Amino acid sequence: MSTVKRLKAILLPGLVFQSTIIGGGYASGRELVEFFLQYGPVAGYFGFILTFCIFALVLIVSFEFARITNSYDYKTFFQHLLGHLWFLYELFFFITLMIVVSVCSSLAGGIIAYSTGQNEIFGMIVFICIVTLASSLGTERIETFMGFWSVALYGTYFIFFMYGVKPINITNNDIFYSLPNNNDWLNGATTFAVSSLAAMPVILFSLRSLDSSCYSIAAGFSASLLAIMPGLAFYTVMLGYYPEIIDDTVPLTRILIEIDSQLLCRIFPLIIFGTLIETCSALLHTFNERLSVASNKNISSEKRATITLFLLIITVFIADNAGFIYLINKGYRVISWLFYALFFVPLFTRGIKLIFLKKLSKT
Repeated sequence: MSTVKRLKAILLPGLVFQSTIIGGGYASGRELVEFFLQYGPVAGYFGFILTFCIFALVLIVSFEFARITNSYDYKTFFQHLLGHLWFLYELFFFITLMIVVSVCSSLAGGIIAYSTGQNEIFGMIVFICIVTLASSLGTERIETFMGFWSVALYGTYFIFFMYGVKPINITNNDIFYSLPNNNDWLNGATTFAVSSLAAMPVILFSLRSLDSSCYSIAAGFSASLLAIMPGLAFYTVMLGYYPEIIDDTVPLTRILIEIDSQLLCRIFPLIIFGTLIETCSALLHTFNERLSVASNKNISSEKRATITLFLLIITVFIADNAGFIYLINKGYRVISWLFYALFFVPLFTRGIKLIFLKKLSKT
């Protein structure tokens, strides 16, 4: 395998994974408040360590399971993992898709409203149009777009960190010294990690280059690192505005106003908006691919666009009526428990058993 192909095998799953989870995971900063910062600054850092460990463990096992069973779409993956009950994941994936896309639609509308002065509904309509176009593209174009956009995303987060981070006067604020006095942070970090990992089946199409267990381990570890680093940088910036930032619906807005950099205030919302498009395009592309497999024929671009448009209109209605904070607080906890039952438990029982049986049959 050439060097380029080796790097693709190791890095592409991580780039797709982080692109998928940032939009619905922590692009606004509200998610970081709900699952990390509200438990205290130190507890939040502990939560990030736990999240990274959960990411790494689950992704490594998932990647290896996908590799040995040749499961590069979620139907095949869950037929091997759940057997005759695989259809239950179909229902779960649809619920996850609707919740995450609703969160992204709501945030996208807010970004357009912040950047242009228009109302949020106008922003959601613009978002619908772009995602409908993007999701009709083929797998290779989506992979290429995610790869290039990820580079832009990391560069922007680095600039955001350099501009946004500011000294914290911890000498007069004992809360920065205090360790967590309960285990609530464990629940918050676990909920975030498990709900974020619901995006794992979306990246199965990017695992075809894995040809050994070593690559599965390397790809799982790098994906965990790539996914957690922007969130950790964002969290560190947010500490400079603690505790007032906890009450903000979109903490990102406060930080951009405080930074008062015209360049960053224009670039960062654009990059986040593009990342939301990535997240939704990946989810909807996976859904369209599943329909294509079910119908035993390739779905045309026009039909993909029609299906995407229909689903996006529903999610905009959900986002407009449920509210951004409610979707994150309640919706992600629903995803977490369903994912735990339908993926986490089977993966570390039946999944690991199948991995070992496959390896034993080859020796």
